[in-house]
Amino acid sequence: MKITKLELKQMIKEELSNIAEGGSRGHYKKENFRTVDYMIDFYSEKPHMWHYAENHYHQMAQGEDPEGVRSEMYPHWSDEDFAQVIEAVGSQPPMYYEGKDKSFSEAGEEIEKKGTEGVFTAKAKKAGMGVQAYAKKVLAKGSKASTKTKRQAAFAKGAGTVARERKKK
Repeated sequence: MKITKLELKQMIKEELSNIAEGGSRGHYKKENFRTVDYMIDFYSEKPHMWHYAENHYHQMAQGEDPEGVRSEMYPHWSDEDFAQVIEAVGSQPPMYYEGKDKSFSEAGEEIEKKGTEGVFTAKAKKAGMGVQAYAKKVLAKGSKASTKTKRQAAFAKGAGTVARERKKK
């Protein structure tokens, strides 16, 4: 499953809000909220969340502020703080680095098992468009497509990118 950066940001905000209010993970004290140690524990216990946040952490460790995440959520953190989380939680290169496209292969196998292979392609054909053109339309700002269709479109775009990169090699 692929989610947008905006969805990731919202998920992190909700989870951190729950914690701050003493919710599901309320055993963490509010004053420890968003410390390096807290985030290491958080991502160690929720590796699926690390999978989505890892790219941002690599960017923030280089002094960048992807989509305002650093300035909004970690204003007091240094580059070294982000590097410390990366080192503790996972030292794999971020998803956009060469060679880390196994997730598409695994997702493709899952799609085959579910029997949903070709569903997005059928939607594109029904709309009289190619897969990539339809994915672009579905992912465009203001699209009224369902969340499921948007996720399918994001996957199609990512799979297309991986396929193009493999052809170049």
